[in-house]
Amino acid sequence: MTKIILPFIFLLLIFSGILTAKESYFPTKTDIDRIVKPAIEGKWAKGIVIGLYQKGWKKVLGYGKFKDSKNPGSIILEIGSNTKPFTGTLLAEAVIQGKCKLDDEVSNHTDLNIPDFQGKKIKLWHLATHTSALPNIPSNFSISNPAESYKNYNLKDVKKAFASLKLTYAPGSKWAYSNIGMALCGQIVSKKAFSCDFEKALHEKILLPLGMTDTSITLSKNMKKRFVSGHDIDLNPGKNWDFGFLSPCGGIHSTVNDLFKWVDAQIHPEKYSIEKAILLSQKVHYKGKNMTVGLGWLLHAEPGDDKLLNHAGQTGAYTSWISICPEREYAVIVLSDTASCVSIQLGSSLNLAMSGKGIKSTLPIPMKLSKKIIDSVTGKYKYQDGTVIDIVQESKQLFWLQGKSKLPLFARSDKKLYMKFGLMSPYYIDLKYSKNGKVNKLISDTGVNVGKRVR
Repeated sequence: MTKIILPFIFLLLIFSGILTAKESYFPTKTDIDRIVKPAIEGKWAKGIVIGLYQKGWKKVLGYGKFKDSKNPGSIILEIGSNTKPFTGTLLAEAVIQGKCKLDDEVSNHTDLNIPDFQGKKIKLWHLATHTSALPNIPSNFSISNPAESYKNYNLKDVKKAFASLKLTYAPGSKWAYSNIGMALCGQIVSKKAFSCDFEKALHEKILLPLGMTDTSITLSKNMKKRFVSGHDIDLNPGKNWDFGFLSPCGGIHSTVNDLFKWVDAQIHPEKYSIEKAILLSQKVHYKGKNMTVGLGWLLHAEPGDDKLLNHAGQTGAYTSWISICPEREYAVIVLSDTASCVSIQLGSSLNLAMSGKGIKSTLPIPMKLSKKIIDSVTGKYKYQDGTVIDIVQESKQLFWLQGKSKLPLFARSDKKLYMKFGLMSPYYIDLKYSKNGKVNKLISDTGVNVGKRVR
């Protein structure tokens, strides 16, 4: 696909919705409806559960297929990469107990062939902050069927991948998202510090001290009854992901009600036995030009501003968002049964509302285009890099065709189209019309990519 810019770095979008006004605001039901209902009407998700927390007050609301649920806060969903702050806190607890040090070289805790860069070693804190210089996923991990790949990927596969792995820059020198790095962090800490597997270490060292009985990797019989099916971005039934060895990077299931306990622990760590680990996880452990991180957390911690903890998550059929402001004691939780950008978009908007910065919905509801507009936009376009795409109409639906890719196009207006793919936001395309009424240019919302009509 031509350079459609959808970086995995959440920073710009996330922190655009986390503001630093000192007076917070608890949105009304009407406020929340204004933000969330367009996500259902625009078919960004089948079901959404919202959890808002402020100074001990909690509000839970279900939307879409969860609207009529008597207890939406007890619905079980996959939270994906929101597992990572739990993994970071597990590392912090191992450090507090004296089982290891953040500066320990990873190679001293595993028999894997851990690469270095010109003698600079990967340390434990690098794994928990995405600064290890390891790739996002190993080279022998198949992305064609991630549900099966996550389930079947094991330690033997990791050893094969690391046998020939080379680093291209020094660990600790820059931030680059790494699922395999976080997975190694959780597995190594569990085995070496606590002499058990990750799930048991997570349960005994983190979940039990916080009273989180509805959060786990493996579902109990009771949890299975409340676990809901998920959907892909087109709202087709999606596949559940069993993360296996990679569970520390995304394998947790939970509920909004249980995640309120996680939120409370971040805001009032002094109430819990793992207070020191929580505080250590929240500290700035890496600060780069565009990213500040704790152990598993993405942070906003500029001088004079409130500290904000954040993470988002996506699996093949679910998305999640958790953001927490310890200083002003508020938090936003969004869990969705659909693998789209819905949770990040709603989480960002709800953060604006909680910060007292207004009520705004960012997810578009598609409008119906006239035949005149459809005829004016269909055709072939060529981008600066030589990529050629076609916009065609099939069964009253516009599609973006590029190679083997066929993506539905929707209209926000007669001058702006969008596609739904991507974790962070809709991908917008501005239409530029010539004097004869035909669209002659497609311009991405970044303003970088321009496709000129060639037919």
